[in-house]
Amino acid sequence: MYLCIHRLSCLLLSYLARLSPSLGYLSPYFKNTLVNGLDKFSDPNYVSIFDTTLRDGEQAPGASMTATQKMDIARHLVKLGVDVIEAGFPASSEVEFELVKCIAHEIGNSVDEEDYVPMICGLARSTKEDIDRAWESLKYAKTPMIHMFISTSDIHMILY
Repeated sequence: MYLCIHRLSCLLLSYLARLSPSLGYLSPYFKNTLVNGLDKFSDPNYVSIFDTTLRDGEQAPGASMTATQKMDIARHLVKLGVDVIEAGFPASSEVEFELVKCIAHEIGNSVDEEDYVPMICGLARSTKEDIDRAWESLKYAKTPMIHMFISTSDIHMILY
């Protein structure tokens, strides 16, 4: 299901970018959408990489990374050419907020000779506070992206 929704959103963004790049809300750095004259997101063989290592990689018990380690991983993800780097969950703590902001500033502005720059993404619950917090940390990137989710658990629906 996620893959289908993600492909649909990529196709929509790609269509909008071609329709009117002057709309102002789409970054000119929307990663190399044309490859050999063809829009890669409409290519059914193109695999878009959405990496969650910096956020989800710390979910395992005992797994944690320092800010330096996360920045190093982000730099390596750029070298690998991933499309989207989910930098973290900015609303979860001030430390996480500052780290996502740092990644947005440095990694989200590191355009290479092929005009490649990854989308820098932050995770947010579907609440105004989380979305605002995510935007405040991501707005410095050339291609910011907010990855929103909503819980389906009755307990989480009541609490959040």
